Amino acid sequence: MNLTQTYPIARPATPVSLPIIGRTCPKTSTITPKSKTLALLPLAIGEKIHAQLQPVSFKPGNTIYHPEDLIDYVYFPETCVASRLSLMEDGSTVEIGIIGNEGIIGITTFVGATIAHNWTVVEIGGTALRIRAGAFRELLRTDNDLRSVVGNYYNSFFMQVSQRAVCRSRHTLMEQLCSWLLMVKDRVPTNQLPLTHEAIARRLGTRRAGITVAANNLRKEEIIDYARGHIVICDYPKLEAFACECYNTLKSNLTYSFGGSLIQ
Repeated sequence: MNLTQTYPIARPATPVSLPIIGRTCPKTSTITPKSKTLALLPLAIGEKIHAQLQPVSFKPGNTIYHPEDLIDYVYFPETCVASRLSLMEDGSTVEIGIIGNEGIIGITTFVGATIAHNWTVVEIGGTALRIRAGAFRELLRTDNDLRSVVGNYYNSFFMQVSQRAVCRSRHTLMEQLCSWLLMVKDRVPTNQLPLTHEAIARRLGTRRAGITVAANNLRKEEIIDYARGHIVICDYPKLEAFACECYNTLKSNLTYSFGGSLIQ
């Protein structure tokens, strides 16, 4: 199978000249990293990890890992949102997890993985901070606080993967779409999402026509609006009311795992 014939892959992200946020923050500083995972770290390990972080910028469609790629870097999203996809032999995909500023891209390094087994692609363009995977493993080995924070996110992400497997078998496409839009919205600071029906269909493992029908119904209810390549969430409470139970389950789990809200 030729992956690039099915889904054109943008060039890999390259480092850009962005400041490393919070690199030398004093205890009294009000400056915190945009990565909510990094913001949870105590000062001592926070300074160690920030000293090794490198800012990068992504465009929508950039691939972070192909299946079987060596995990050379671990990423802490700031403003970007990424999808972790299971890729089928026929080129179709199903999203198994979504990662934004609450999480870590390359989280399987926590349990010793060195090879990516799924396709991770940028959904919403933006910035992230990255650290070499070897350096990250060494910090994990030597620091209990870092292991605790990363372990909590690992458990939360595993919960997301498990819950979404149940969701696909139990809930309607309309319910899944509403939950997915809420999950993306919670990871960005705007109600305008640069998403196409085709992209959403690939994430939910369904046909574009089904997404269009569901989106039209939501627009009739004045819950969302959309133009080509953009979806606007007009009524968040109504969208949440139309979503399946999985959204609130995952939202509550994320809050519980970190002892406080990690979403917008």
